[in-house]
Amino acid sequence: MQHIVTKILTLICIIGSLSFAQYDIGINKDIRLDDGEVKRGGFTSVNGSVYVGESCKIKGGCSTVNGKIRVGDKSEVDGLNTVNGSIVVGTDVEIGNDVNSVNGSIELGEGTTVDGDVTTVNGSIELDATTVDEDVTTVNGDVDLVDGSVVRGDIIIKDTWGSRDKKLHIKIRLEDDSIVKGDIINEDEDVRVTVYLSDGSKVMGKIENARVVEN
Repeated sequence: MQHIVTKILTLICIIGSLSFAQYDIGINKDIRLDDGEVKRGGFTSVNGSVYVGESCKIKGGCSTVNGKIRVGDKSEVDGLNTVNGSIVVGTDVEIGNDVNSVNGSIELGEGTTVDGDVTTVNGSIELDATTVDEDVTTVNGDVDLVDGSVVRGDIIIKDTWGSRDKKLHIKIRLEDDSIVKGDIINEDEDVRVTVYLSDGSKVMGKIENARVVEN
């Protein structure tokens, strides 16, 4: 949990200092990048969403406080962060850093690569033929890996510190030859976690504090 809190605080600090960087800032409005555009620096919005077209190259990250993030096919971006909103990424997207959502789901499309972590607090994570170089972490969301997705690090269910709003049962599904090269770890003794393995999927490391169902 402390790791996630640190990420949230870091995001807030970044947004607070963006006026000194090469960032486009939107207050109470959406930010859009058209297909094929190249941007030196990133985007951030407060009370607005961020839309990135297809085949764009962004030399920076995309962040929003209250809004969603959408990234089109074959684009490149350094990282994606939202506090209250979902993140949906198209196919063959290159993400050079972490993907974080506090209150919202994350969906990463076929052929997408993430050179960092994928993290939610309250939201599901869906990886479709996606490769994540580091960990996948959630506090309160299900995790789905389909179509040969690969997580090179661990999948971690963080402790919720006694929150009354937490799910009592979290499901982690691996399908279609998907692989977790590290461990699956449930750090919350009060939450029941079930790991479903099907169609040749496997976990290379250990599975801690979770039930395993193989189909």
